Amino acid sequence: MLNIYIDSTIKAPAKREAKGMYLLEYVNDKDPEKFVTRQGFTEYAETTEDAITLTAIIEALSLLNKPCKIRIFTKARNVFNTLEQRRNETWRQSKWQNSSQNMVKNCELWELLTHILERHEWEITTEGHSYENFMESELKKWQRA
Repeated sequence: MLNIYIDSTIKAPAKREAKGMYLLEYVNDKDPEKFVTRQGFTEYAETTEDAITLTAIIEALSLLNKPCKIRIFTKARNVFNTLEQRRNETWRQSKWQNSSQNMVKNCELWELLTHILERHEWEITTEGHSYENFMESELKKWQRA
């Protein structure tokens, strides 16, 4: 199982400057007793919590070169609810229109994420995790800079 942890400096739907972070964790193929982690950041002058979360997930998944079993950890409730309920699949079938026949917000990101996730077996959770404090600390460094 590969874990992807997502966090950001933005916690509301309002647009503003924000930084997102992903951290991948997986077992070392050569030494199953060791975990390997990789992290990355994404930054926007004006974005929403959903957009930066989707971007961080996409960037993390883009590092994978083969299908994996994945667990995604996020605090972004809208992203969690959409993926948990597979609404992104419904939107794809309706050409990225919501039930009101309006285009889904961030439809390009949702479309790309949906496409990338097709090759993986995945689940998503809002559970806490052992990297929360580290990630929050890393994001706070950016906010102070």
